[in-house]
Amino acid sequence: MLPVLESSPAVRAPWRVANSRTSAAVVPEDQIPLTRNEIAHLLCSMLIYPAHDTQHRIRWSRWRRRHQHRAWTCHYQRQAAQDQ
Repeated sequence: MLPVLESSPAVRAPWRVANSRTSAAVVPEDQIPLTRNEIAHLLCSMLIYPAHDTQHRIRWSRWRRRHQHRAWTCHYQRQAAQDQ
């Protein structure tokens, strides 16, 4: 049985910061901010089922957020071009 991650206040705290619009966290310009789901995925993959080393997971997360930012940007550029 998997542990319930949301029961611990120490685990819930970063989720609230990541979802806050007033977060003081520094987010690279070419990435989306960490989301609750991304944090949960990273915690599970690093703590509960560590199939790869920690650095691999962090690199994967950065790549994924960069890719999502690129996809978001391209989507809205395409939408703006179609509206003109």
